[in-house]
Amino acid sequence: MSLLVVGPTNSAMAMRVALRLFLLDREGALYRLPSAALDRMLQIPTRHRLPRLAGQRVRSAEVAVEMLNGRPLRVVRSVFNMLTFKSDGTLVPPLRDRHVRARAELALALGAPARHAGIAEASTRFVARGGQWTPSAAVVRRIEQAALGRQKCPRISPSRPGFE
Repeated sequence: MSLLVVGPTNSAMAMRVALRLFLLDREGALYRLPSAALDRMLQIPTRHRLPRLAGQRVRSAEVAVEMLNGRPLRVVRSVFNMLTFKSDGTLVPPLRDRHVRARAELALALGAPARHAGIAEASTRFVARGGQWTPSAAVVRRIEQAALGRQKCPRISPSRPGFE
């Protein structure tokens, strides 16, 4: 997404929003996951895996950064979710993750009449909450500083079978 802004001196500046993805492992180590790598992991999961995260549910952060002429200005939005990795390091596609499905089920139920509200609905809400997380202020600062390029953050990239 790009936006052209004309200043008082008629100089054009290119503004856009960049999406940055981060993963936090069990120990709290922060990694940046390139968007292209995530795309490959979703398109061909068996060929693009993260063995380091095998068998884990991992905290993720999706951060939208406002950019001006290629330089990060500020964080405009952050979303925090959980990702699930199978025992071989393949990513469980979000639409197949039971936590994501439960959130979708709750969203669809908002407009529906409450006929059998009770234990089933409560269990769905419980599962849906397992798909999200709330970071501490310190973790938010770490993620935002990394998203703005003010703190070093190693990239994590999927490996192909046989190349781990």
